[in-house]
Amino acid sequence: MNSKRKNVAFSKKNTLNKPENLLKNDALFPVAAIGASAGGLEAIRKFLNNLPDDTGMGYVIIQHLSPDHESILPELLERETKMPVHQVKDGMAVKVDNIYVIPPDTYMSIVDGHLTLSPRRNKGGIFLPVDFFFKNLALVYQNKAIGILLSGTGSDGTAGVKDIKGEGGITFAQDSSAAFKGMPQSAIESGFVDFILPAGEIAKELDDILKLPYLSLSVNEIVPENEADFRKILILLHNRKGIDFSLYKQTTINRRIMRRMTLNRKKSLEDYMQMLRENESELEQLYQDLLISVTSFFRDPSAYKALTKKILPALFKDRPSNAALKIWIAACASGEEAFSFAIAISEYISGKGIEVPFQLFATDLNPRSIEKARQGIYTTGSLEDISPEHLIKYFNKIDGHYQVVKSLRDSCIFATHNLLTDPPFSKIDILSCQNVMIYFEPKAQKKILKAFHYALKPTGYLILGKSETAGGSSELFAQADKELKIYTPRNGINRADFDFSFPSSSVPIEQHSEADKLDKVKGNEWNVEEEMDKLLLSEYVPASVVVNSDLQIIRFHGPTSRYLQPTYGKASLQLLNMVRDDLVFELRALIYNAKSDKQPARKNGIHLLNKDGEDVVDLEVVPLSSGFFLILFKESNTISSVEHIAKPGINNSKIAESQRLQTLENEIRDARGQVKNMSEEFEATREELQSANEEILSSNEELQSINEELETSKEELQSSNEELTTINEELHHRNEELKEAFKFREAIVETIREPLIVLKTDLRIMSANRAFYQNFHQKPHE
Repeated sequence: MNSKRKNVAFSKKNTLNKPENLLKNDALFPVAAIGASAGGLEAIRKFLNNLPDDTGMGYVIIQHLSPDHESILPELLERETKMPVHQVKDGMAVKVDNIYVIPPDTYMSIVDGHLTLSPRRNKGGIFLPVDFFFKNLALVYQNKAIGILLSGTGSDGTAGVKDIKGEGGITFAQDSSAAFKGMPQSAIESGFVDFILPAGEIAKELDDILKLPYLSLSVNEIVPENEADFRKILILLHNRKGIDFSLYKQTTINRRIMRRMTLNRKKSLEDYMQMLRENESELEQLYQDLLISVTSFFRDPSAYKALTKKILPALFKDRPSNAALKIWIAACASGEEAFSFAIAISEYISGKGIEVPFQLFATDLNPRSIEKARQGIYTTGSLEDISPEHLIKYFNKIDGHYQVVKSLRDSCIFATHNLLTDPPFSKIDILSCQNVMIYFEPKAQKKILKAFHYALKPTGYLILGKSETAGGSSELFAQADKELKIYTPRNGINRADFDFSFPSSSVPIEQHSEADKLDKVKGNEWNVEEEMDKLLLSEYVPASVVVNSDLQIIRFHGPTSRYLQPTYGKASLQLLNMVRDDLVFELRALIYNAKSDKQPARKNGIHLLNKDGEDVVDLEVVPLSSGFFLILFKESNTISSVEHIAKPGINNSKIAESQRLQTLENEIRDARGQVKNMSEEFEATREELQSANEEILSSNEELQSINEELETSKEELQSSNEELTTINEELHHRNEELKEAFKFREAIVETIREPLIVLKTDLRIMSANRAFYQNFHQKPHE
């Protein structure tokens, strides 16, 4: 790459004579990895046709090839470019302006600028060579890694582009011009693709990006020249998003900002700052880039081994069955680590026959990541480290992806949470925060560790990443395993004085606009019409409510407090839960009659006991449109039997008692009828539901069995189809070459002036040239 290219916004840090600062990608040039499958040959040809021959980077092509067919892909690509094309051999060095093609039936990785080959695992199973190489390339080359996905089926490469983008690299995917859209579209839907373009345009865009300095610098060399503009960007992010990125490691922030500048062709921080002010979409893109994290299922196997061999046995020893195990996964990203812990703990509990439940809290700062985690849907490439047994047991296949089973999802509670500003959980048994502390400055790390100490039980465990340590807070934690970075809280530390607040960098927060203040003033103005409506409803309209078909109250009218009261416990607007007990039976019966007859149902003279004596109320249920009901509570105008007018010569007390008994008998008779109707209705409904449930269970088992068979067959057919498509493309191009060679031969034969004939083995003439027919006075058809 041209060493004279300069960066205006960021400059190189002097690293001469400081070998300790040399990172793994310092001496490396950029490498572009191109992943493709079915239909990929034509896309690769278009890509190479539009690519200059002196870009200063290396190219590695990972194509799905048949394991039983010798590939001629290198020979076909040699005709499309002046760059040397090689089929990779184990240990081959990558050179600039050279193209390297993966051989069939192998996995490929890159170490110290050399390509290494390993045999294909699980023969006949899922083969994901693109993801494998992309992930390895991202780890070694970081911001100098380029990931390009072209035509193909399946989702191979999606997990890989996430790792490349997470390490600061740049990603491309072919647009709708792809012959087979599965691979590029899967990556696009993941949200980790920077450019979506036709194959030819990808080459041109890549060439333009190579002219900028970002890909030529190592991660240690990206430093802002204008510190003031850099701080302005952080202030803008804090004002708009509420996150103070000045507390994060500045090397990571520098790299992510310069990456976004490169993608937008901005050469100065001032220009990029102006773009952020005017373009909310770009601000969101930068925010998401700053929060992106690289994670995977069972990322550190040794940590999960320690979990099941050391931590869980200690926590479950003599543990009461009602004392649930509480786990907190801090900065869980898209949920892979949380579900890995859930699987490991579920396996341990079931294997040991333990009946103690567990609850897992998983939190992250990014709402998008939390939403993905709640869905629990992952690509095939993301599940590479999941064993086949766990894949069958804990995942369901949905539209080419895998979703965590509902029982496991229900055991995990996902929520947004800021480790620096939000209060921590409490009484936690296991707290995992792996590969997160490395992104924070020491001051922020200490604050977070204090929060973790507050959250953990005295017998709890803290698990950090291998590159992290709690050494800066040794007074809070003791080492339980030095190598695996597992800690336990020290006793005797006062947890009550923990300060949940965190001193910010005192960046200004944007004030509310004048329009907002004006709206607030208008909202406080007296509204005559509204006051009039309130008066009419409270004084002249009878107490009433409107309920939907589920008897949820959606509107109140008039003074309803005499008939409706909130219930104890969880808040509810369910009518039958709020209505007085002595109205429940009558109201339920009236609603049933109104729903059945589609006519208003009414009952008068219902007696209600209260502190001042007895009230009489009329109850009416009026069906409305769309399944709604109007419930009216009216004070009765009828004279109560208890309040009859005394007449001389008649034993009024006996008459009153007789009438009261008659009223009570009628109420009991009505109540029995209602109970009988409800019981019959309940039994009928229960039988129908039981029958429907049995049918659903039976159908579900059959469908699940059929679905598993179809998915297996689909995977096998898809794999075979990709290989056959690749072979077909190669044969098609070879056939085209043979046709051209045949035409060329025919043209040469026709131009020979001497008579020429071609004989078969039985000396019959097979073909002859024009001179032969002319000299022997013959015609071609004779």
